[in-house]
Amino acid sequence: WIALHTGLSSGGDIILIPEIPYDIEKVVERIKERNKKGKRFSIVVVAEGAKPKGGGVVVQRMVKDGSEPVRLGGISFVLGKDIEERTGIETRNVVMGHLQRGGSPTAFDRLLGTRLGAKAVDFIVDGDFGYMVGVKGDQLIKVPLTKVAQGSRLVEPGNPLIQMGISLGTCFGF
Repeated sequence: WIALHTGLSSGGDIILIPEIPYDIEKVVERIKERNKKGKRFSIVVVAEGAKPKGGGVVVQRMVKDGSEPVRLGGISFVLGKDIEERTGIETRNVVMGHLQRGGSPTAFDRLLGTRLGAKAVDFIVDGDFGYMVGVKGDQLIKVPLTKVAQGSRLVEPGNPLIQMGISLGTCFGF
């Protein structure tokens, strides 16, 4: 969801997410098309967990005693090298986790943190245990931890955001 939202809101030319295995040839074709039209760059947003058709995810390392032993990481470097080799166009990678560590929080960020913390305290005072604070629209909501623990919420290929991206010309690797 983060890669999808980030890619759409930042004008990503190509967005690759785990739910839609990508065809590297389609990705390369889009980059070459843009280059021929004089576009000197293409923004490719790729989620850790994205994988090529018939391929697997990029695993950074395994942690034997961890709750999730498989640690993903490095897809942007693998993909960037592949794109550069196939197109002859230089690629550069930015890892969002590194980028996000910099900079000061905005007033919105600070206020949201305060709102979330205050609402969590309200839950405790009211005896509402087993919940987390969520955000839906501009409202803070109570979300049962049992729902959160159900696992990842996947992006369906027919999701309206995917359809919107396609209508705007975004490539999803298929």
